[in-house]
Formats: sequence, C-alpha cells, structure tokens
Amino acid sequence: MNCKRIVLDCDPGVDDSIAIFLALASPDKIMIDVITIVMGNHKDIDLLAYNACLLLQMCNMSSDIPVIINM
Repeated sequence: MNCKRIVLDCDPGVDDSIAIFLALASPDKIMIDVITIVMGNHKDIDLLAYNACLLLQMCNMSSDIPVIINM
C-alpha cells in the first residue's frame, strides 16, 4: 500500500497534537512532509510551533519533518 504524503496544517493544542501523534504512528499510511502552524484555539503562534517541535522531538522525528509558522 502506498502511503499518503501530507502537509499537516494545524494549531497544536490538545486535539491537533493527538492528530500529529496518530499520523507519526502510521508511517505505512501517512508521511508528513511538513507541519505548518496556524493560530486557532491559542493566540501564541510561537508556543504552538514549540509544541509541534516538542512532539516531533518526543518521537525522534525532529530532524525529519520541518515545522513552519504560517501567518
């Protein structure tokens, strides 16, 4: 089965953090090319980017997937 390559556009609070974890846990189905950060439930976009970077670091993927702030 071919995996789907995606751009994950999110505001990594609780729900989007779970989405990132689920996508990372399914490498045979989903490949994240980039994570773009937008303001949503939280207004501190730098904190949201930090959350995404921290999630990637926890999964040993911090050097594989870029995180970009999308304003």
